[in-house]
This record gives sequence, structure tokens and C-alpha cells, in this order.
Amino acid sequence: MACWAGTGACDSSRGTDDGPADAETDTPDATGTDLPAEMLVDVPEDAPTEEGASEVDDGGDHGDADRVEADDAHDADDGAGCTPGAAERCDGIDQDCDGETDEGTWCWVNPLPNGNPLWATWGLAADDVWAVGAAGEIRHWNGSDWLVLPRDTDDGLDGVWGAAVDDVWAVGVNGTIRHWDGTAWSRILAPVRSDLYDVSGSGGDDVWAVGDRGMLLHWNGARWDESYSGTTADLTGVWAAASDDAWIVGAGGTILHWDGARWWASSGGTTEDLRCVHGAASDDVWAVSGNGTALHWDGTAWTATDTGATEEPWSVWTAGPDDAWVAGGRGDVRRWDGRSWSEVPTGFEQNLYGIRGFPSDGVVAVGAGGLALRWDGTTWRRTTRGTLDDFADLWGAAADDAWLLSRNVPVVRHWDGASWTEHSVPVDYGCFGVRGTAGDDVWAACLDTVLHWDGVAWSPPDSPPYGSYIDIWTAGRDDAWVLSAFAVMHWTGTTWEETWTEAWESTYLAIHGVSPTDIWVAGIAGAIEHWDGTAWSTTPSGISYDLWDLWASSTDDVWAAGVYGGLLHWDGSSWRSVPSTERQHLQKMRGFAADDVWVVGTGGAVLHWDGAEWSNVPTHSAANLRAVWGADPSELWAVGDDGAILRYRP
Repeated sequence: MACWAGTGACDSSRGTDDGPADAETDTPDATGTDLPAEMLVDVPEDAPTEEGASEVDDGGDHGDADRVEADDAHDADDGAGCTPGAAERCDGIDQDCDGETDEGTWCWVNPLPNGNPLWATWGLAADDVWAVGAAGEIRHWNGSDWLVLPRDTDDGLDGVWGAAVDDVWAVGVNGTIRHWDGTAWSRILAPVRSDLYDVSGSGGDDVWAVGDRGMLLHWNGARWDESYSGTTADLTGVWAAASDDAWIVGAGGTILHWDGARWWASSGGTTEDLRCVHGAASDDVWAVSGNGTALHWDGTAWTATDTGATEEPWSVWTAGPDDAWVAGGRGDVRRWDGRSWSEVPTGFEQNLYGIRGFPSDGVVAVGAGGLALRWDGTTWRRTTRGTLDDFADLWGAAADDAWLLSRNVPVVRHWDGASWTEHSVPVDYGCFGVRGTAGDDVWAACLDTVLHWDGVAWSPPDSPPYGSYIDIWTAGRDDAWVLSAFAVMHWTGTTWEETWTEAWESTYLAIHGVSPTDIWVAGIAGAIEHWDGTAWSTTPSGISYDLWDLWASSTDDVWAAGVYGGLLHWDGSSWRSVPSTERQHLQKMRGFAADDVWVVGTGGAVLHWDGAEWSNVPTHSAANLRAVWGADPSELWAVGDDGAILRYRP
């Protein structure tokens, strides 16, 4: 069953890494294979194929996906069935009869069918499985493919359960409730606006939903009503065996039992937050805490066992006394055989948030990056496609000549206009920033060195000292500036020069400039400094929140972006805050002109500046987007964690 919700108060506890580039230690070997193509694919207040997994078709967790032939998404259909003015969908079909496809919307290129995190899964059979997740994601597995259902909300869905094939419920953020009647999902009015984290029932007229601060709702077959839980603790899991036998778990070790008349408090002997609950019978119920402890109810009392989980558990499912499963962080899965818990390696590093099984017919687990796995009794097989590398940055000299960096593996990828091809690079970890001046003059800032592409190979040209390189900017072919946690180093064409002084006391995260005598750095607590060709000087920003990127078009037109949607503009004399409605953290900027600037961030955030105001451009994605780039305004790419690659054609 579902565990604690994937939105609201639960995001941070799920370990989302939404900060700027940092070190990762997983370094699986590069394989030199291609990313799916067309990529050729078919499916403050002022503010990673790893061993153990057998994959379906081209799935790989750090880029081992084979090239998959597909119709080019540029090819419009003949207009049959289109409607003038209709909204385009990412399906390669011309919905609005203008002769083009997929324009005006951000489309997933990798992973597939998309990379939205999946928070929960439920099904009646191995070929009838539902999964729900961030950004209103609802998808269905028919035994061979995942079908993504049209959404009517970007609010996250955190729990799913059904009484029959034509009676399925999904609940989520802000009291969101959706119902499947066998034909379509419909919006059901909830009596509350609280976040709802899980849903379960004993039948079509007896369904429970739980949420934050003790929120409890009940469906009687006709309507949802608020019920009294007797607690203000966040309630994160519910499972019902019968109309007079249901269990709820939550924060602080909360356990409640329903006897048909009222909810009673039960003690599991722990004050740890309990994430989820599921049972096979009234005397065979499991509840799991975030520290890896599993509590078992035998009809009389709760008994604690250690699952041995090395990462936070998020979901539990049981088929009987000798068969229970727990899924958790970094792909960790544990199984109970009636006597003890043992690991069932998945070979994946992504968090698994939901697990559901079918006696004698396999187990399904879902999680970060839209990952879905199926246990066939012997091994885990992936049922989604594409690399799950964490991408850090991309830059190109042309629309058919671009480079994509991975944060967590020593691999870079090159786009030739038709497909991405992997290149191994001589680094121990990943790379974080890329810039260049031409196809044979590209620089990459990596954790332990700086690399240069000369059109033939990547190599470190007399690598500078220090390390911990974060970002890079190029003023010309023999004029590169690299930012580390300790200094700004300048490549003169023959050697590195250090421009840092003892006065440099802040940590900087981004660098960009207009010319060799007009360069900016920005970073922690609103720190901004400027290089005039001779020295660095502090320029007051007027804010105290962290700034994660910069983009400059001229001496009097510089932008800085940071946490909580913070945006600053330099007009040649001072910095001023510019309003936006975004509250996600903004991580990378790119611009084509003073009136055409883009910024991306956490939670799938994309904003555009048109010269007058910043506006949100919906992505229907919850990806942690770390970079945005385009050769020209006609096509943009956004990339981020868990293999996220999205493309936009205005």
C-alpha cells in the first residue's frame, strides 16, 4: 500500500536533492551506448545498468539504453482529427491543425513514459496495476505497457486503492480526490483542503482516507465525510480488513484501530514515525517505521523486528504470514519469509516509494524518476525506459552539437541532432558545468578537475589546483573562467591564473559574464562579486537567500536566480528584486536576448522573461531541473535528476 505522501510535508523526508551541484560517490563504468533518441524514442524569509536488475528493452539506469527507432516527432500527421486552437499534447500528433506537433508544451524525452516520481501503487492483478505520483501523475499497467492517463491537476497524488476494476480511488495534495469508474477518472469534491496521504477500504461503500494533522475521511458509498481520529498527528498509512477492522499509522508512533464504532489508540512500543501499514488478515498486519523497524500485529499485540534496511523504508505489502515486502530509499527492498528479513537487490539507486504484490504472480515497485520494477520470482525487471543518471548541465555550439553532463557518473553525452552518444571522461566522479565557444572548444567543470574538448577528445589541460569545481564560463577560445569552492581560476590559453584573494570569504555557486573585464559570481546568502579586469569587488545584493545561477547579456542587464523563486536584476548601477509567483528553488538560467530569458528549478519549475515580467511555463513535471539550454529560441532542452530530459518548442 501507499506510504507517506510525496508532497507537502513529506518532500524533504524523501531525501530530494534540490541543491546546487555536489559530489556523488556512485561511479559505475560507462558503457559507450546511446541514450534513447529523437532523441529516437517511442514511448531565510526574504526569500543510477547495475548488477541485479534485468531490464526491459532499452532500460538502463545510467545510460545503457539502446537506440529505439520511432517516427520523428517533427513529422506532423495529415491533420485528420485535429481541431483549430486545440492544445497540443506530447504525442507526435498535430492536435491544432497548424502542421506542427507538440509545440507550446514541454515534452518528456527521457525517461519514458515520463520521469515524474511515483508515490504509490495498487492493483487487482499483475496485468491491472495503477500507479500515482507527483504532478497529478496517474498511469496504468496492462501487463505489457504503462499508459499515462490525462491529468486535470498538477497536485500530487499520494495514495491509491480500489474495491474493483471499475472502482478505484486516488488521493493527494490539498484534499485532492479522484475516482476511476472503469472508463475515466473524475474529480470528487472533498470536504477538506488538507493533504491526504493514503487511502484504503473494505469495499465500495467503506473507504478511508488519511492525511496531515489527524485528518480522517470516510466514504460511505455516496459521499466523503470527515471523521474524528482523536489525534493531531500526521496520519500516513491506512489499511482496512473489514468494516469493523481497520488500522491507521502515523507520526510519533501513532497507531489507531477501528472496531466498527470508534477509533482506539494502540501501542506499538515506538515513538518513531510509522510510514505505512498493510495486512493479509486481521491477525497478520505490518507497520513500518522510517528507521527500518517493522511492527507485526498477530491479533493480540505488536512485535518489533529489524528489517535490516540500510535506507528509509517507504512502503509495505504482505501476502501472508511468510511473505511480506518492504521498499525504501536507494532501491532497497526487504522480504520476510516467516522467520527473518533478507535483502532482495534491485540494482537501482532510486528511492522506491510504493510496493504491491500478487500472490504467485509477482511484485511491483515504483519510485523516483518514474521508475517501475516487477519481481517475477527470480529477478527484478524494469518496465520503464531510459537512463536514470542525474544530469547537471548542458551546452551546445549548435542545434546538432551539444554536450550533456552527468553529476553522478564519469560520463558525458554528445547530441548530434539525432541521438545522444556516451563518452567516458578521465574523472573519478561527475561534472557540473559546461560552456564553450565552438564545437572544438568546450570546457567542463568536474568535481576533481577541469576538462577541455578539442573536437577529438576530452582532456585536462594542466588542471588547476584546489578541486571542487562547480561552474565555468568562457569569454573566448583561450579565455576560460572556472569557479571552485575556493577560488576563481582563469585559463589564459597556456596556464591557469588564480584570481581569488584572502578577502574571499563566501561560497560562490555560479559564474557568468559579458567580457573578460565584466564577470559576475554569486552564491550563498546573497553574496555577489564583480570582476572588472583587475580585481574582485563586493556588490550588495540586498538579499540574504542563496543564489544558484547568473546570466548576463550586457553590462546593464544581469540576472541572478536562487531559492524560493528569488530573482534579482542588475541595471548597471544596483541590484533589485523582481517579483515572481514561483516558490520553487531556481537553479539555472539561459537567455537569448534581454527580453528572452529562461530559468528552471526544483519541482519542474520553468519561468520565462519577456522583457516585462516573469511568467510560469507549465511542464506538468515534478523533476528537479538543473539546467536549461537551446541553440536558438525555436527549441529548448531542460535536464535534471533521475535522467530528466524535457524538450520545448514554442
